[in-house]
Amino acid sequence: MCITYSINDGGDGMWCILRDQVPLHDRLPFVKATRLARQIARDEHASTGVTATVELMPGGDSPFELSRFGQVSAHA
Repeated sequence: MCITYSINDGGDGMWCILRDQVPLHDRLPFVKATRLARQIARDEHASTGVTATVELMPGGDSPFELSRFGQVSAHA
């Protein structure tokens, strides 16, 4: 199991954080959104042991993984 936090471009120079497509925070500057998403993912992994990743969604088709906390199981 893996929980994904995405940082998406809001189109107006501000960014939002989503957890598995559910909005958590919006209208954040890029650096703040990145730091907050990494902290949330780190805390999630520390409290549950579940792998958590942070991906940047710059508006293209494929995300770019910024951080991974834990390991994805080979059986996942």
